[in-house]
Amino acid sequence: MAEGFRLMDTMEGELCSRFTTAFGMNFPGSKATFHTHANIWEAATEKQRNQYIKAGFTNEGLWKKFRHDVQNMYGGKVPGKRDRKGETRQKVSFKEGKMVQVKVEPQEFECQHDVIVIND
Repeated sequence: MAEGFRLMDTMEGELCSRFTTAFGMNFPGSKATFHTHANIWEAATEKQRNQYIKAGFTNEGLWKKFRHDVQNMYGGKVPGKRDRKGETRQKVSFKEGKMVQVKVEPQEFECQHDVIVIND
């Protein structure tokens, strides 16, 4: 996985063709699933990545274990790249048929989840 993600970062072109070249297999079909897993890789600490790379093709080096380790570090759900980099973004939701925009400010956090409650 490490080598595949590294190679993809050096390539240009469509996601599916970069994936096929980097990982040596056909693209699994879902761009959302790919981005979810790429986000997990990027959210991991360097220490976590190195630990799993060192474990290699053993049970201790399985992607499933790596994924759970990173998710647990964030309380179950890995924040998106923008949230980890501290960017502000607009969140749009619907309440009682009306569109409501909420400005979401990045927060310093250690494995916490942000909850936004809108009161009228």
